[in-house]
Amino acid sequence: MIFLVRLLAIAISIAVALLIYVALVRPWFLTWGASPQEVAAADSTDRLVAPSTEVGATRAMTIRASAPAVWAWVAQVGQGRGGFYSYDILEDALFRCEIHSADRIVPRFQNPQTGDEFRYCLNGPAASRSHLYVERGRAIAYSPGYAMVVEPIRPTETRLIARGRGPRGPHLGRIADFFAWDVAYDTVHFVMERKMLEGIKRRAEGAPIQSPLADDVQVLLWTIAFAIAVTSTIGVFFGKRFWPQLMIAWAAVVVWMFLMLDQPSIAVGIPIVAALVFVALAFSNLSHKRADLLKESS
Repeated sequence: MIFLVRLLAIAISIAVALLIYVALVRPWFLTWGASPQEVAAADSTDRLVAPSTEVGATRAMTIRASAPAVWAWVAQVGQGRGGFYSYDILEDALFRCEIHSADRIVPRFQNPQTGDEFRYCLNGPAASRSHLYVERGRAIAYSPGYAMVVEPIRPTETRLIARGRGPRGPHLGRIADFFAWDVAYDTVHFVMERKMLEGIKRRAEGAPIQSPLADDVQVLLWTIAFAIAVTSTIGVFFGKRFWPQLMIAWAAVVVWMFLMLDQPSIAVGIPIVAALVFVALAFSNLSHKRADLLKESS
């Protein structure tokens, strides 16, 4: 009976989390930073990446720099080129892509041409290689599936728009596709793309670039929060303190998603994760002490 109650609590928690994700989180990050006009507007690169009916995301940001200054960083995006200005540790550690994000303009990468081979990963599958379509100074389509568009607003201000379009595959079944693509893939893609857009923004504006060590610490903080979420969820089933473990699991999931999606500085992330670890350990110690007292009294 107790196990069924715990199972029901987990099921309700998952259902609530998925509802929040589908209704609020995913719509937010699919159009992060983009105006309704930018989301609805067709671009000349769209026909190259996918039909307009395919699943897509449009994200954008304003950069306080001229369009040519922004274009210089966009032009050299790619594996074996200027990198992706994102979390190199994830692309290298998980997929061995050998990505090295540049912190300067590299002249030999400043003249991409339509038809050039483009690589997302050094040793990736065939899907990680494609060919470019280039509108010099304005847009690059990494067909199939992705494009970046540089739109000048005024001489010292530019909109950088990232447009993702494309079919989902392989198809694993409706439920499996939802978790594999709509949940896992879309979330990870947003995390990496947001970091890339902000990386381009910092470089084009001449702002300080976050060090690789700080990026690594951010990823470590995500990992700690995720580990606490997993262990607390296991504790919901098998631990002696059901409700505290459930609350810790929820708190860890919220912290984990906040750190990944909002990407605050490590000055913000470290205290939050430290507090989470402290609370989790405190509840764990209380559980052990309570168990010891029960043994002594019996």
